[in-house]
Amino acid sequence: MQSKERENWADYGVRWELEFKKDRAELCARALANLDETDWKECVVGLLRTYVNFGQIPKDGEEEERYRAPMLEWYALLTKGFQKGRLAQETQVQTLQDVKRWVSDTLTPMLAVICATPGGKEWLQHEIVRGISRWKDRHRNLLKQPPTRFQPSSAGGNAGSPC
Repeated sequence: MQSKERENWADYGVRWELEFKKDRAELCARALANLDETDWKECVVGLLRTYVNFGQIPKDGEEEERYRAPMLEWYALLTKGFQKGRLAQETQVQTLQDVKRWVSDTLTPMLAVICATPGGKEWLQHEIVRGISRWKDRHRNLLKQPPTRFQPSSAGGNAGSPC
């Protein structure tokens, strides 16, 4: 507004834009929907502070100095001392039943295509065994869960199964 020489440009506040996409946008919308309008400002400024900071940093400062640099006074005044905010989603514990349902609903058509090709079944078995070496803690934790009987999501049966 000032560069366009608009009258009363100084009467306007500072415009901040912060764009979230996909999961972060959904989390932000959910957080704001559950807040009173009076708490929105604190939430949004807190999120802004998480992504944008202005600090007193020496030009040749080390990485740790940059991280711990004191906030510039004008930025502290602008953000009214609000603390940084976080968008966090509670992680749900994945069960072996969930994994089986996902495989059944999502992967089985493609696995069937692989099995229907020459050597496909052997290749798939080899890849399954090879996958054990790539297990992470989340995979091992699934094995520690008590066993449950798997119920396929569809009652299709095995007629015409290539494997």
